[in-house]
Amino acid sequence: MASRRQTARPEHPQRQQRQKHPAPERSLTEVLHKLVEQSENPAVLLELYYWSQEKDLAALMRNYLQLPPASRRLLSAFLDIAKGDPVSVDAKVCHNGDVVLSSAAVAKMLKTLNQKLDPAAQWPEQAKSVH
Repeated sequence: MASRRQTARPEHPQRQQRQKHPAPERSLTEVLHKLVEQSENPAVLLELYYWSQEKDLAALMRNYLQLPPASRRLLSAFLDIAKGDPVSVDAKVCHNGDVVLSSAAVAKMLKTLNQKLDPAAQWPEQAKSVH
């Protein structure tokens, strides 16, 4: 008795596409749903999404996180104080490789702080490096 071979019918093109990557798409959807469900503040997730669309931000953050902790704290403090007057921020690279950041807002805050700590001392116009 001869066996009959059945020929496979060609599938619908859309059905073929869905079957190519069903598991990764489904698992991503599940992960996203879980993130939203478990988040105390879904608005933060939306903000993270918007930030993720900023060109080069992820690379900048990775570089920042590789800095030594003391450098990160100093840079963060500088930027936090300077945010009151971001237009005044200036950055220069010296021939020896030093990067000099300046800000009118930071200078004003440091001058005020110095005067409160030591009213008799004169605040120099140009600060020396702090390491």
